[in-house]
Amino acid sequence: MRVVALLTLFASAPALAGTHVHLAASHEWGVPMSAEGSPLGPGIAAHVGPSFSLKIARLIPEIGATYHYETGVIVPRAGGRLIIGWILTPGVYAHANAAIGEPFAAPTPGFDAGISLHLSIPFVRVGGYGGIEVFGGESGPGIPDQNFIGGLEIALSIPLKKKADDDDAEEDEGDAPEEPLPEPADG
Repeated sequence: MRVVALLTLFASAPALAGTHVHLAASHEWGVPMSAEGSPLGPGIAAHVGPSFSLKIARLIPEIGATYHYETGVIVPRAGGRLIIGWILTPGVYAHANAAIGEPFAAPTPGFDAGISLHLSIPFVRVGGYGGIEVFGGESGPGIPDQNFIGGLEIALSIPLKKKADDDDAEEDEGDAPEEPLPEPADG
């Protein structure tokens, strides 16, 4: 039930915000934090969420997932990112997530957090990110529970059009001149 509520919130939030929808895809690598750890390996990630303007920054609550194709681990996540500035845009991100698949015995909760740096032009961001990804539960050889994560990302920022309310449309019609314009003189 919580998942349905969360998905409903994310689906309706762009319409409420009236700004942009953020769509991103990335390729990332997970390497163990310790010599005894096991790597998550390379993965393909995607996330989506509304983008809220904060004058010199953007706040993006998002949901997404990563598929680590060498280990078969799927990591769904929900969280957000804060991007600051224009053109060269540093940012921070954090998500609650879970590890699903071998070598984890059961879905294992965790989190990720890190920093990013992108080149931003209208509607497109390209750059990289780095941080940590940690999962709870059992640890030991063969379980990729603590990893440094780094990746390359491309993101699209799709503007949403605002629909005029019926009241606004009536007001616009009311602004028209009441008297017709005079006919041009024949000359």
